[in-house]
Amino acid sequence: MTKFNKSFKAVLFSAVWDFSSHYTVPMFEKTCISNRIKYSVIDVDTQKGADMSVKYLVKNVPTLLVLGEGGKEIARFKGRMCFQELDKWANQ
Repeated sequence: MTKFNKSFKAVLFSAVWDFSSHYTVPMFEKTCISNRIKYSVIDVDTQKGADMSVKYLVKNVPTLLVLGEGGKEIARFKGRMCFQELDKWANQ
């Protein structure tokens, strides 16, 4: 059973040159689908969205933030994440 009973937003801070960023969203989506979690994903290029990067204190790419109600940060993942790590988190 997951800890989520509402939908939430995920924000991926990525860079065009960072290939590991391209793997993060598919793994996150697979985790959400597997656990029947409603979600939406916003992709922020750190070079174009520098203001958001500063707001959320993002210093690494990829960084995936999971935001709950009112934009409150629920979780933060840095670097490339595999399905097993995300699934373990979703089922804590």
